[in-house]
Amino acid sequence: RTRMAFFRPLSELTHRADYALGPGRALAMHAHSLAWAALLFLAAAALYRQLLGPGLRAGLATALYALDDAQGLRVAWIANRNALLAAFFGLLCLRAHDRSRREGSRVSAVLAPLWLLASLCSAEAGIATLAFTLAHALALDPAPRARRAIALLPQLFVVCAWRAAISW
Repeated sequence: RTRMAFFRPLSELTHRADYALGPGRALAMHAHSLAWAALLFLAAAALYRQLLGPGLRAGLATALYALDDAQGLRVAWIANRNALLAAFFGLLCLRAHDRSRREGSRVSAVLAPLWLLASLCSAEAGIATLAFTLAHALALDPAPRARRAIALLPQLFVVCAWRAAISW
């Protein structure tokens, strides 16, 4: 027995917006996806600037990310918009997590799990955000291990709550 059920309320909202504008308006739907892709690339650029500093390295990293052929399917296939949203919110989560760890920003510490939840509510692929946050804790966070682990607890809680909710 196979059971497939997706929990993608944020992605669904974008498709409902497309439909509200008029079913069968493929050009408008593609423009909507392109707008999300632009937001995604801006979020990637902001994260790279934050991690690498302004300049050539961050610009090159952004260009390589935006020009990667894997972006084509995300952008061109309207039904795959969920991947754009999950990646966008995932990058916002990583940026907020990094800012909370580097600068001690409490606002960013609250935003990171919320952006993670938005990523998970866009597509199941949002779970990859937790892996990137873990990689950040292992490779970039200079704090003692215990503090790094504690900093990940809110995001781990979000993933556990999301998993419980979709399994119910």
